[in-house]
Amino acid sequence: MFAVTLIISIYHISLPPLFFFYLTYAYWLASGGTESIAITAGETKDPTRNMPKVIRNVFWRILIFYILAILMIGLNVPYDYPELTTKDTRTSPFTIVFQQAGSRIAGSFINAVIVTSVLSAGNHALFAGTRLLYTLAVNGHGPTIFGKLNRWRTPWIAVIGTSAISGLCFGASYIGAGQLWTWLQK
Repeated sequence: MFAVTLIISIYHISLPPLFFFYLTYAYWLASGGTESIAITAGETKDPTRNMPKVIRNVFWRILIFYILAILMIGLNVPYDYPELTTKDTRTSPFTIVFQQAGSRIAGSFINAVIVTSVLSAGNHALFAGTRLLYTLAVNGHGPTIFGKLNRWRTPWIAVIGTSAISGLCFGASYIGAGQLWTWLQK
């Protein structure tokens, strides 16, 4: 990211301020979640053989899904596009690109991608939170009740605990404009 800023300043390229926000956001998305690799390595049968393959795949996914997607939007949708300049914008830049390509189902496709991404993120958060809570309990750094396994070797109490905390945090955004969050902090 520093290199892009340096090149822009050297050549005096004039870009809209929102460009730097998108660039920072893409970097954050691309580097966020790297802790998931460590959690996955702990669950893998042969991590020394399998994890290098996973990491190479992550690199290509980041390149394709984030960098190339933002590049395609940047090349096809101007920063002053009429449907994107107001605070009440309800159209995604991805939808605009698909509509420009002639797709009639662009909005539905983007909604399906978003719902799938949200479900995937929630699934991973439940997995990671459960595994971390279980590991804390087993190593003596958390309540031992979260270390109990059922006959399928699933830390079911940790799953229930993680789900309950997740539900409370999700509810915090809907109940009383932050009152639940204040209550949980006390």
